[in-house]
Amino acid sequence: MGYFFLPFSPVRRGLTSVLGGIFLLLLLGGCSRELDLREFHPVPTPIAEIKPPPLAMEHKSQPVAVVVEPVGDWRKRRVVEEDLERILSSKPFVSVVKVIEGRVEEAIKKLPSLFPTPKYLVVIRHISSQVGLRCDGPGCPRWVTSPSQLPYYIQTNSDIPPEVEVIVKGKVEGNFYALPEMKRLTLLIGECREVKAFPYLRDYSREIGYKISHRKSKKKIYFYRRPPLPDLSRFGCLSDAVYDLSKQVWRELAPLGYVMEIRRNSDGDFVAKVNLGENDGVEEGQKVIFYHLTKTRDPLRQKEIVEWHKIGEGEISNQVGSNFSWVWIDDHTRLPEVGDIVKPLF
Repeated sequence: MGYFFLPFSPVRRGLTSVLGGIFLLLLLGGCSRELDLREFHPVPTPIAEIKPPPLAMEHKSQPVAVVVEPVGDWRKRRVVEEDLERILSSKPFVSVVKVIEGRVEEAIKKLPSLFPTPKYLVVIRHISSQVGLRCDGPGCPRWVTSPSQLPYYIQTNSDIPPEVEVIVKGKVEGNFYALPEMKRLTLLIGECREVKAFPYLRDYSREIGYKISHRKSKKKIYFYRRPPLPDLSRFGCLSDAVYDLSKQVWRELAPLGYVMEIRRNSDGDFVAKVNLGENDGVEEGQKVIFYHLTKTRDPLRQKEIVEWHKIGEGEISNQVGSNFSWVWIDDHTRLPEVGDIVKPLF
């Protein structure tokens, strides 16, 4: 027992490693959400009174036009134009008809001549990208604005080499409209931040020379040489900002689905089969929201309106087909009915 309480005993280190491995296996095993449908049996489920809207039954690609106004550097605009068309079209429910560079007033005149006619419009109004430098570690100057201000040699008594950090920030802003009435649906903001570190290189030749010339000195001195830096003008993260902005468009145009079947296992877990699959852009682990539709009468306009009630949340399981998927029902105020709406979150 005496060895167990020694701070660095082999017995204690070995026992700690074994316990840590067991804990990791339990953690990974406990987080597994593999769905085995053989453990689930169907649950008698009523059919919703209100049928799903056509968008939930017929999944069509939405034609979108993109306008990039003449803002910022033309190289940055070119990056945003190419990435927007590529990233937006990566989801099957979005089809980029055309990317137009110019003023939005002039671009709107060209939209009727496009085929297919766009139903939505993305307008990019702001593009910015900045690159900054920072020297982190002993011997570094406090302020650095350009590579010329970085010391070529750093002499210090620390064995931890200083680092040059290249900090990149990018931002893309715009608006998302519904056509033809040019109704603004949402404000689009895509941001990115990236940090790359380049450690100083240890210079052993200067350390040897220092030891020879200072034989009586007992101080341990380390010499570091500035690392080679790439062309900072090529740094940028606008592609990440465009991806961040594209996700906001996907949320607006996400295809709707409906519940086809409910099943339950002996542990009380519920799963729902929905008519959304790989052809609709959904993936394993993606979050979804369940809605129940009800009708009410507007006393002023004397007409019936449909209200959407959020009744639960879920997560796409590993059972994903081309036109269907099984969804874990996590939190719900009421169990979804057959025909209730499912909306994936992107």
